[in-house]
Amino acid sequence: MTATATLQAASGLLLNLCLAWMVAALLARRWLRVDGQAGEQAWSPKARAALETSMPAVALAALLASCATLWAAAAAMADVPLGEAGEAFSMLLSRSTYGRIGAVGGICLLSVAALHWMGRRLPGRDWIALVLLAGFAFSRAANSHAAEHGLFSVGVWVEWLHLLLICAWVGAVAVAGWLVLPLAAEKSGAPARYLELLSAAATFALAGIAASGAYNAWRVFGTWARVGTGAYETTLAVKLLLVALAVAVGGYNKFIGFPDAAVGRTGAMTRITGLLQIESVLLAGAMLAAVMLAAMPPPASI
Repeated sequence: MTATATLQAASGLLLNLCLAWMVAALLARRWLRVDGQAGEQAWSPKARAALETSMPAVALAALLASCATLWAAAAAMADVPLGEAGEAFSMLLSRSTYGRIGAVGGICLLSVAALHWMGRRLPGRDWIALVLLAGFAFSRAANSHAAEHGLFSVGVWVEWLHLLLICAWVGAVAVAGWLVLPLAAEKSGAPARYLELLSAAATFALAGIAASGAYNAWRVFGTWARVGTGAYETTLAVKLLLVALAVAVGGYNKFIGFPDAAVGRTGAMTRITGLLQIESVLLAGAMLAAVMLAAMPPPASI
């Protein structure tokens, strides 16, 4: 793997993980406010404050990752080493649709950070942030293979929806497993309404991911005759395996873990927290596979 390809994969993964965290942080803050039981616990304001504080830092990390992605793309298009891609990067931003779309995405990320620096009193701030993140996700879809038939083609909209749903699922699992539930001590009881909303959101996202993923598979392969044993198909199989494992872990939590925690069964909170962390790692691996797929030419175009 070349240095350019490594930078593309690493920055693309970081970009998607940051987007997932920000989308889920906005949702989780709302879910915790809805959960009256959680709201009465001392850890709930602490969790909401931590999510609030994370937003500008994660937005800036995503902005840096976006710049790195564009730099790597410029180096790849100009067929020059990363250290010599300055001129190509400047031309990419100023003279290409790809670069301009990437720049608009960067402005969306910077605006999200600015919104959170301005404080909490701005009316509708969270909704504005969600719209900006949706705009950034569209810039990612518009700079993917899905845009081969037009910037506003069906393929781009489906890819946009697919990316947002994946980020909502990955982010909701990560935020719950690594931040919210570790703060909710065993003795405080499970945040039942929060877990219910998390489970419902994950189920909804998974259904949408399956539908949009099926469309994307049809768009990429065209016909089953194109499905072979090449690098694209192997990477896709790894991605699907990781997603299947994550679904199995999530299914256990939905039908066994969350109900156990809701009734206060001993050790349930610790168990579901650990499983959510495992699920988030599996989904991060699936995201990496997706980033690698995005860098490969789809079989239908070969």
